[in-house]
Formats: sequence, structure tokens, C-alpha cells
Amino acid sequence: MAAPRKHIRILKTKEIEGIDMLWKTGTATREQMEREYNIKGDRLKKLCHSGYLEERTGKIVLGEKGIEKFKKEGKEYQYKTGINNAKHDIRLSEKYISLPKEIRETWKTEKQLHSEVQKDSRYDDFKKRIVESHPQGKF
Repeated sequence: MAAPRKHIRILKTKEIEGIDMLWKTGTATREQMEREYNIKGDRLKKLCHSGYLEERTGKIVLGEKGIEKFKKEGKEYQYKTGINNAKHDIRLSEKYISLPKEIRETWKTEKQLHSEVQKDSRYDDFKKRIVESHPQGKF
């Protein structure tokens, strides 16, 4: 009998949803991934080994292959996570998970919102007024 594969060749629907959540929120706990997306145990190890996910200090983040997959599909505005923001990002993931699937599909990252606002004709005037009223601050 052949040895089991170490790499993932085909992603399950729930795994794609979990990777999408990480694209939008940055970080999740093992418990969140197990509870909501049934990603656990050997399957989690294989997803990490295949590069779709990474486990860092007990937190799950997107791996290079996961990022590459969504970029190939035309996704933009990945949420950038950082070690200093882990608690915030986990709460963000919990809020995302609590929403109905129809609402999850409308989720926008801060980067996407910022990009959309910059395209608004009123943005430059707004930015100018903010900078004038807060000369020492950054915008």
C-alpha cells in the first residue's frame, strides 16, 4: 500500500472558504479553523506543508501558495496582518465567522476601502482640510 500524500492537490470547499477568510482578516486560531472550516489535524499539517497556510505561534495565516492562488484568481486587497495586531485580527476573524455567508461576501478590507475612498472626487479636499487642522499629525 502506498504512503499517504504529504501535499494537498485539491482543496475542499470549506478549505477555500477558510483561506478566503484569512485573505480578508489576516489571522485565525486553530480553534476557529477547526470549528468553522473543519481544518484540523493531519489536514491542517498538509495544508501547511503544501504552502497554503502557515502556523505561527499557534495562529494560522496564509501561506505563499494560498496568496498565489487568490492572486491568480484576480483577488486584490489582501488584509496584511502583523504580530503586534494578532489579538485584533483574531477578533476580526471571529466577527467575520459570526456573519451569514451572504454578508461575508460583501466584506471589504481596510486596504480596499482606502483604495475606493481615494477614487472619490471629494478625497483630496477632505485630506487637505484634515492636514490643515492637524499640522503635526499624519494622514
